[in-house]
Amino acid sequence: MKGKIDSVGSLYIERNGKMKIQYCVYRFGIPCSDECPLFSNFYAVNGTTHLKICHKTTLVFEELKDERKRENTNPV
Repeated sequence: MKGKIDSVGSLYIERNGKMKIQYCVYRFGIPCSDECPLFSNFYAVNGTTHLKICHKTTLVFEELKDERKRENTNPV
């Protein structure tokens, strides 16, 4: 499976060759995103990328792009 997290943190999954935004199953019309406390950090496992989302669901990606801007969390 291929996916991306866009610049504002919303999750997209490729379906039929097109990236499609994913919506929360609990909050109608709200995108699944890193704003949710159940949206975890992704991690690598044997050449794939795992992303845990709500209620212990783990999505497994062959390719996951992260388009979020990295903020400097170490002030000088």
